[in-house]
Amino acid sequence: MKTPSTDLFALIKTLTKSEKHYFKKHARESLQQDKAYLTLFDAIDKSTTYEENKLLELLGYTKKKQAFAVLKNYLYSELIKIVTTITDHETHKPDAFNQLQQLNFLANKGLFDQYTKLWNKSYKDAEEKELFQVQFLLRNQMHNLKMNFYLKTSQQELKQIIEQEENFNTEYESLQRIKNLFRTIQIYNNQSQIRLLDTELADLKNLQQHPLLTKTPKFYSFHYYYYYHFSIALTAYLTHDYEIAFKHLEKIKTNIIRNQKLILANPHLNMEFISVYYLVAFLVKKYPSFFAYLEMPFINKFESKQHKAFTFGYWANSYIRYYISNALYPKAKEHISKTEKLLPYYEADIPIEIKQLLLCSLCIANFITGNFNEAFYRVKNCMDTFPLFPKQDIQRSIYSLSIIIAFELKNKKLLYHACETAYQFFYRKKITSKFEILLISMFRKLAKSDYGRLELKDKFKQFRLEMEPIQKNPIQAQVFRYFNFYGWAESKELGISYMEYVKAKQSGLPIMK
Repeated sequence: MKTPSTDLFALIKTLTKSEKHYFKKHARESLQQDKAYLTLFDAIDKSTTYEENKLLELLGYTKKKQAFAVLKNYLYSELIKIVTTITDHETHKPDAFNQLQQLNFLANKGLFDQYTKLWNKSYKDAEEKELFQVQFLLRNQMHNLKMNFYLKTSQQELKQIIEQEENFNTEYESLQRIKNLFRTIQIYNNQSQIRLLDTELADLKNLQQHPLLTKTPKFYSFHYYYYYHFSIALTAYLTHDYEIAFKHLEKIKTNIIRNQKLILANPHLNMEFISVYYLVAFLVKKYPSFFAYLEMPFINKFESKQHKAFTFGYWANSYIRYYISNALYPKAKEHISKTEKLLPYYEADIPIEIKQLLLCSLCIANFITGNFNEAFYRVKNCMDTFPLFPKQDIQRSIYSLSIIIAFELKNKKLLYHACETAYQFFYRKKITSKFEILLISMFRKLAKSDYGRLELKDKFKQFRLEMEPIQKNPIQAQVFRYFNFYGWAESKELGISYMEYVKAKQSGLPIMK
């Protein structure tokens, strides 16, 4: 934004003594090497009129007028940016919301010409990035300013100001309805982390017939496209129609790739998309599609530490899960090694749910590859770090895993303790399913008895047969979502390691007892 000299002069002259002090103090701390713009600030502050020739001579810019223009613009931008942080020290707000604060500052100072210039620039940027909430706030701010400014004008003029907002408000409300529907479906998704969906399935199927999901939106910009298809995809995922969910997520992915600037302007959408795309892509075994998206060049353009940590969490977890489930153990060990080296750099910024997912995957990977001590360390890590975290589908797997890890470690005291700890967790959360009852009952007996090899095989056969109805029920089988307890029990029945069992299943070869 090019800033006329009169704007800079007027801005400095409206500053209070405390605002000037705050600016100079902050500027000296943050940009100690750049003294020229502070010299310019002091010179304008002391002058009663704006005399550019004197300023050019004072700063040694007589023969560098273009550089002086850059300096003035820089001072103006830094000045308004720094002074508007006096009342708000939040450093991670989007630029658009910082500009709203700057606009308030200019309006309060009575600098209406400068306000209009910045407002036009901010609104154009929000339009290009489809930041509807920012557009709404900008329009609302301008509307309130005009209403106050024209307070003594005719009713006809006031009516005209109000009517100008109607078209935008209609569009904004339409988008909000789609977004609200999407948030409603997300609530169902959050509930599925606490309990299985037997009681919610009917409601979700009714929701699929919602008018907003049975016809395309009237306004079909990127954000409408995103929320419309994501609502359908998430509902299909929750009702176990994974192919339909994947189809709509693929449409969103194509649209995201086409509109990278818009997704970069709103990184939350990308994070939201990855978290569901990961789940569905793995359920339909479209791993390459997910990996290809995660490794696209534009993903690296996100600047925030949280987004980089978020992407790392999914990158680390998805490859571990892929290599292990496809019996690619050498690659799995190599990837685990990379993950362990990089984890300390990102761990503090990884969202808690993804960190929990990653630690769970590391636990499972170490368990499958026979590293039971490391698996037990990770399972304890999960229990101690996330004792009350609401993503309980991972936690219930972790407590169940702790039992079979203790069994593999051949430590009966540890096994009995793991059973009791798991029982207390499930009882406290009131989320015990048929599988957990079977598991705890089975291993409590094993912790108290000395069975021979053949007797132990019979016990595991009985345990596996009791799990069969759970395995065949698509809703109840969600307890095997992170680890195949049924397959592990079958490997014990056959008397082979779980690694051998997975390899045989992947290759399609008969399993030798």
